[in-house]
Amino acid sequence: IKMKFNLFLLLLATLLAVASSETFQILNSAGEQWEANKPGDPITLVEFGTLWRIVVQPGSNYEILVDADPSLALTYNGPGKKITIEKLKTPLDGSQLWKFIPKFAIGQVLAIRSVKGPGSQYAIPTKDNKFVQAGPDSKTQWTLHNLVMARVPNS
Repeated sequence: IKMKFNLFLLLLATLLAVASSETFQILNSAGEQWEANKPGDPITLVEFGTLWRIVVQPGSNYEILVDADPSLALTYNGPGKKITIEKLKTPLDGSQLWKFIPKFAIGQVLAIRSVKGPGSQYAIPTKDNKFVQAGPDSKTQWTLHNLVMARVPNS
């Protein structure tokens, strides 16, 4: 019975982890998407960006992970600095936890703020090395788009 219960708990934990994360694209008003290349590189804005997995954490916080490699998390590096992806820290660190203002909503314009520096600025460069500055006033400038998989008919 103990072994069955442990197996049940493992199955339940797996189902909760899958159900509590979704895959998104993060866009600005011009339709440019967040892109992550490798750990330490800044997030940039491009036409076709990275797919992100957003995982709910306690306290209305979220982890923003690279969908192709969930061991990489969006990381706040301090006021005025570029945000990057880095290896996911355990235990959870405020530099890798985010809030959505006004609240998490698909398709609505919102602000994304670091838990560690909620009033701080961070910069995201475009491919032309121009910067989109996310200011401390919770300006709503990002949209989360849920990725809808298209079924390709058999040819």
